[in-house]
Amino acid sequence: MSRRVSDRLGKLLIITSFILFAIAAYMSNIVNHQYDSEGRLVAGSGNLFITIRPEDELTAEEVNDNNATGGEKKPDNTSETDNPNAGENDNPSNNGASGGNNENSTNNGGDIGGGSTPVNPSTPDTPVTPEPPAIDPSVINLRNSLQSRYGIPIRLSVEVSDYSVGGYSTTPVTDTGELLRALYSLDNDLSKYPSGLFYELTSSKPLNIYLIKNYSNNSITGVTDHYSNPTVISVATDKDFDVTLHHEMFHYMERYITGRGANFNESEWNTRFNPEGFNYVGSNTGAINDSLSYTKNGGRVDSWFVNRYAQTSAAEDRASTFEYMMADNKAACLNYDMPVYRKARYMADQLDYFTNSCSSGTVEYWERFL
Repeated sequence: MSRRVSDRLGKLLIITSFILFAIAAYMSNIVNHQYDSEGRLVAGSGNLFITIRPEDELTAEEVNDNNATGGEKKPDNTSETDNPNAGENDNPSNNGASGGNNENSTNNGGDIGGGSTPVNPSTPDTPVTPEPPAIDPSVINLRNSLQSRYGIPIRLSVEVSDYSVGGYSTTPVTDTGELLRALYSLDNDLSKYPSGLFYELTSSKPLNIYLIKNYSNNSITGVTDHYSNPTVISVATDKDFDVTLHHEMFHYMERYITGRGANFNESEWNTRFNPEGFNYVGSNTGAINDSLSYTKNGGRVDSWFVNRYAQTSAAEDRASTFEYMMADNKAACLNYDMPVYRKARYMADQLDYFTNSCSSGTVEYWERFL
């Protein structure tokens, strides 16, 4: 074989290897959907995290209320009545004089009943497309104040009417009362994070929060979409809003701290924090074991996972654990030196070390049970 032919073959092999590497890198970021025995979506990986909460899955508070032992109830000192914006609208269900959500205000062609002009059946009226409901000024004002306070753009109502993600469509919230309640909840949730944290995070990777009513798959409660630029966290207000918001927020924070050096290698995490022989469902070799999940085994103190969904992948394990770290009441599985406690302590230490807004000398809200 001549030197020229050999050189050409060598260059062709290099180019082919580069193309294959690029394809593999791209494929590794595509969502890897997993399904349970009933055909329900249970996990996502890569840059898109779709959070599933089956109807029979309990939250930390619900497990504690069902007489699980070893937990600790804490008073909630950040109730809606303490919200600095609460005085702006003492009755969130009141839509105000503007009538922004009154979809019946459009007259579609005359009064109905006696005295109305008869309509010729052979020439039916042309259907009138209703105008989308306007966003009430009280919602706009509250939304704007939260955006200013936390530095995160918030999209809602008609602003997200065409939003879809991961192949799922969404329904927007248009009722003024529902929107106000969701914004007050969002304010309460975001206020629990360290001052300046969101400005630090968004300076690296901008974030938008979308408030929607629900997804076309009713089991989905929230999504963190890193494919989008900026990143989009969408949360269904019809579901467990607070729980979901904190879950998705950890997906977002984890992306930031891993970029700064935090070690969440899945193999090391599994070996260090899970029972011998366990594999996550997302590895295609694992299976969900209810006896390991706090929400399914009667609230055992020595549970390895907070819920079934935490067994789908290491990233979902951490985000689900973070829900419990942010819960109003302490779950028994967060007792000192229990398996879930060790996960939570490691996560908190990584946040302390790899963010400028947290430190080991300060007990952050998520560390108060540790």
